[in-house]
Amino acid sequence: MKKVILVVATVLILVIGIQQFSLAWGRGNMNGNGSAVAAACILDDKSLTQAQRTQIAALQQKHFDGMATLRQKTQESMLAYRQTRALNPDDSAALAAKRKAVEDARLAMQKKAAELRGEFAKILTPEQQAKLGQGLGRQGGQGRGMGRGCQGNGCGW
Repeated sequence: MKKVILVVATVLILVIGIQQFSLAWGRGNMNGNGSAVAAACILDDKSLTQAQRTQIAALQQKHFDGMATLRQKTQESMLAYRQTRALNPDDSAALAAKRKAVEDARLAMQKKAAELRGEFAKILTPEQQAKLGQGLGRQGGQGRGMGRGCQGNGCGW
């Protein structure tokens, strides 16, 4: 009898644990602009020529490489803000400066993403741009993770 209770309790704990772990991931906070997902959607478009695919893939790689330093700067700024908030919560001037650094880093990343969308628009024909939707995936949808894009209605097709 004790073995049966032990087995049932173990199974119950595993089921609850797995359920809690899977639910902990959630849907993300949806605050991204979806440019990476939109770029992936662009390459799935059947109307692209091989030359366009090659150009878009090159732009994606260039953008990814250029964003590495900006991502690092954003992470460092966020860490510095969190540390300042934890160690000196009453120092409003220092917190404001750290918060501004985080916002500046995020704005730089958003500017870079907007530049990438502009470069995509130069490569695509007006018909392809219309098919993909205004903003190249920025209208978004309900999807998983940190952004909007193909999971919802963000691809435009």
